[in-house]
Amino acid sequence: MEANNLSPTLNVRDAAVYLKLSKATIDRRISSGDLKSYKNGRLRRIAREDLLDYEARLKSNQSKKGVNKPGKRAGLGVG
Repeated sequence: MEANNLSPTLNVRDAAVYLKLSKATIDRRISSGDLKSYKNGRLRRIAREDLLDYEARLKSNQSKKGVNKPGKRAGLGVG
């Protein structure tokens, strides 16, 4: 799924598929306030803009922490 093909609003499952995370992880991120959402009746919805903003923050945080940089191994502290 590409950002251009996202609908204006997504449910939690679709957001999880797009971000390649579990539904439970998306639920936790919503509960913690990291990912904005709203309720439409009983259904939880995420605006496309909020999802893309969250994705950008994730990518920014990963680059600041050195993730995906050559010579770094995740969690091992070995270069």
